[in-house]
Amino acid sequence: MDIDKIRIIDYYIGIPIIQFLRLFKIKKKELKNKPKKILLIKFFGIGNLVMSSPVFYHIKNKYPNAEIHYLTLKNNEDVLKCYKKYVDKIKYIDIKDNIILATLKLINDLRKENYDVIIDLDQFSRYSAIISFLINKNFSIGFKTRGSYRHYLYDHIIEYMGNKHIVEEFLDLLEPLGIKPNKNIKLIPLETDNTSKKKVDEFLTKHGFIDKKIIGIHTGTSENAPQRKWPYFKELIEKILLETDCYIVLTAGPKEYSECDNLINSLNVDEKYKERIIVSKGISLKELPELIKRFVLYISNDTGPLHIAAAQGVFVIGLYGPNTPKLYGPYTKNCYVFYKNLPCSPCITNFNNKKTTCKNPICMKKISVDEVFNKILECLK
Repeated sequence: MDIDKIRIIDYYIGIPIIQFLRLFKIKKKELKNKPKKILLIKFFGIGNLVMSSPVFYHIKNKYPNAEIHYLTLKNNEDVLKCYKKYVDKIKYIDIKDNIILATLKLINDLRKENYDVIIDLDQFSRYSAIISFLINKNFSIGFKTRGSYRHYLYDHIIEYMGNKHIVEEFLDLLEPLGIKPNKNIKLIPLETDNTSKKKVDEFLTKHGFIDKKIIGIHTGTSENAPQRKWPYFKELIEKILLETDCYIVLTAGPKEYSECDNLINSLNVDEKYKERIIVSKGISLKELPELIKRFVLYISNDTGPLHIAAAQGVFVIGLYGPNTPKLYGPYTKNCYVFYKNLPCSPCITNFNNKKTTCKNPICMKKISVDEVFNKILECLK
């Protein structure tokens, strides 16, 4: 099922279902005891999972004996496996399955867990609100977002204002649990196992990249907003190869391999320079955090791997336009973000289901190759 169909179903079917279910909402429940089992819900966005890491960190810090479960999409499972110190059990749904049958099975499974607290991290999804309502036996927390109607189904509501970074918005959901994060909030690094480390070592050794100065570049974007893609990666890569001694790894998922291959083949440089650029073929999402740790610098559109790199402590350069870095920028001081702040930006927000009809993303086109390359040179000094 593609993202546009999911949006349509979530809006046109989700809202009527919520209006129906609210008729059965009993009096607001209160949290009475220390929670022993907590469910976090966030379906979409690898970057969102990473940026929610301070949430489960602070829960474990406050309630070390509490069991934390996380409900997400099947495709995101490997990210949460890198947080096994904090997330005790991963629950997921695969949207490739029959969504109705999969949802009914999921609800039945989750109700058996009898969670003390359910925290829905989503800002506008009606689906997550409905799931949380149908499995909630004790206490639920969620956002009230203008125009979403989802807040009718929670026991405790946090107003989503959209005026501060999403990491801090997520942490607001902990207020009913008596958790007040300190001011020194950081993303939690993703931990990889020895198998992943060995796989990355073998990958880099095979291509002659081991112990080289490597720049990571992510040219892709998630499918929900292709307008976020910067159009000048080819020209930037040519300058890096010709004017520095750095090696380049294009990070990509299987669906992006051919596009990356085409980009490399189109480079206007001698073949000897192309020996210093490869695609991360065979590196899974579970192994990606370990690969990223080997980079001296990471350059990316506004998408999930950028936030993984930020969590791993790598200096990141983010390229933003349709989305604002004020809310979704890399949550680290170890970064630089390009954002032209045009009158039409941001055009994707949590108040419009992150949907834009823009056909000409000039906000991305106005970020020049020279200014990005000069920042790279500055970082390499």
